Amino acid sequence: MALISLLSKPTLTFTYSMKYFHERASFNKFRVRSIRTIDASPNVDLRIKRSEPEFILPAQPAPIEMKPLSDLDSWDQIRVRAPFLIFYKRNPEMKERRDHGEVIKRALAEALVYYYPLAGRLVPTIDTSTGKTKLWVDCGRGASDAGVLFVKAEADIELTEVGDNVLAPNPCCTKQLLWTWEENFDKEFESFTICGPLLSIQVTKFKCGGIALGVVAHHCVTDGYGISLFLAAMCEIARGQNVPSIPPIWLRDQFLCARTHPQVTCAESEFRNKKDVLKIAIREMRETSPISIVFDSKDVQTLRDRHNLQSCTKYELITACLWKCSTILRRPDPEEVTRLTSATSVRGTRAMIELPKGYYGNSILMPMSMCSVGHLVNKPLVHAVKLVKQTKLRIRDPEYVRSFVDHIATRPSIPDHRLRFFISDISQLGHERFDFGWGQPVNVVSAIVISMMRVAPVWLLNLSRQT
Repeated sequence: MALISLLSKPTLTFTYSMKYFHERASFNKFRVRSIRTIDASPNVDLRIKRSEPEFILPAQPAPIEMKPLSDLDSWDQIRVRAPFLIFYKRNPEMKERRDHGEVIKRALAEALVYYYPLAGRLVPTIDTSTGKTKLWVDCGRGASDAGVLFVKAEADIELTEVGDNVLAPNPCCTKQLLWTWEENFDKEFESFTICGPLLSIQVTKFKCGGIALGVVAHHCVTDGYGISLFLAAMCEIARGQNVPSIPPIWLRDQFLCARTHPQVTCAESEFRNKKDVLKIAIREMRETSPISIVFDSKDVQTLRDRHNLQSCTKYELITACLWKCSTILRRPDPEEVTRLTSATSVRGTRAMIELPKGYYGNSILMPMSMCSVGHLVNKPLVHAVKLVKQTKLRIRDPEYVRSFVDHIATRPSIPDHRLRFFISDISQLGHERFDFGWGQPVNVVSAIVISMMRVAPVWLLNLSRQT
């Protein structure tokens, strides 16, 4: 995994969490010698005192109903929980005697009035025509443990001890700053991937007065954009607003579902018919360890100058560099095929009917580009940049989008993970809106550590300020 942060200084940080990333030789190949590494060493002694977990229901009675999910929501490859952490440093806007956990708890209950399906539970059904599992959300009908899991906690250390300026939180710390649902993992895997709360929130206060908000959302119900909408609604309510400025929209049966007569005309080469890949991938997340590498603006410009790449974006430049470095470190056979997958949203593209602004279901597809290891490693960096651009552009093809959804709805759809490099850009999700009344966060980081069969996920963050 790589975590890239685009900060206002500007400094660019990414956290790489692959088992075999233990050297910097490949970066020296690109003549970026001033980069600073941050090792996430496990020597921080963090003791957390947690309150008893409680399930938070909407502040007002919510409809009791079954809500359908889209075919993209039901895709078995996203039956995982996505954890991330939001860090707030103590500042003058934080009143000393204010219980910040209670502020967030009340805002959570009020926001659930509008986002009540997030307090529900997943229910599987079998599509008799395809034999695949289709998921619904039970909004209170049979879920005795309905609600969002909420925990308050206190830490016995300063916020800065979590990591280097919280750009690279220590993995031993992050696990304690989140409430994860891991019961029955080693039993029935299908039950594990859909059981438990759809959302959990832990509010941890540090000795210095800083706060960490640990959020774990089930990917089947919402993606990064969707959970950002919900958190922004919580923040608006906490600051005194009565209703969210962007009304939430469900409509999962109208968007990103298979056609009446599915036609898989493209995207087929991106999948394999192997059913146990996701289970293996989730197990492997316990074997990874992150390090962070910090690029400042001079380092980025050095890459541009050395490789004559002035017109590409930072996203394209750093992705190409990481993909090439990752492949070099693995030392595969030059004739093998390496794959780049870019998790890309259909929002804002011309590929489909425009999704409503308040739609908080999954809108992410995973287009893939491939080339031989020899071509990627031996050709100039501009070759990798072109492949990154090509991958992003695939999602603008309406037939590709429809074919992708048709495939995952009707066939075994496990992405081919062999020599795969995975990137996800969340820089446009509006994290600067996460202000509960005491200022914007100093950082928002993905807390997932997962190798995904030699996959290297990348998360791009874009914060409006860094203090």
